[in-house]
Amino acid sequence: QHDSAERILLERLDECFQLFLACSLDDQHRIRRVIVTLTQGMEMDLNTFPGATPGELTALKTVDDLDRYTYSVAGCVGEFWTAVMCAHRKALVDWDVQQMSERGVRFGKGLQLTNIVKDIAHDLQKGRCYIPETMLTEVGLKPHDLLHQDNLTRFRPVLSKLVRIALEHLDQGWAY
Repeated sequence: QHDSAERILLERLDECFQLFLACSLDDQHRIRRVIVTLTQGMEMDLNTFPGATPGELTALKTVDDLDRYTYSVAGCVGEFWTAVMCAHRKALVDWDVQQMSERGVRFGKGLQLTNIVKDIAHDLQKGRCYIPETMLTEVGLKPHDLLHQDNLTRFRPVLSKLVRIALEHLDQGWAY
């Protein structure tokens, strides 16, 4: 892939490092923390989903795993930007940083859950099931069952629960 985003990023890493070094030490700490968390989320993704086809389908195990994943790849970004903005915007001096940080995390998780729900069919074809096995077990399903449309009726309660969780998170985004 000649013009892939990954390739462009790698080609511009030196520029990224120069920008990083130009930041204050406090901002460098914030950036390091979010990069470490995002990297852990990517590692979790790679370790959880080693396959790339429906025949190699793997799922997250628990709702806690899903929550940890959504925090690591999206929620931490809300936390990061809250910290950055509170550090640099005088207008936010009266913000309850803890509360707003929690809302930022929830907003990020809600956006990620929305993507997960939207991309279920596509992810299944790539061997990835972000729907926790424990949720599927509650309705008598296994990850491979989601590859068959005739299981949609049994899957609907799980889907509804995921949408409800996403909406609860996104409601915090509105409050943010």
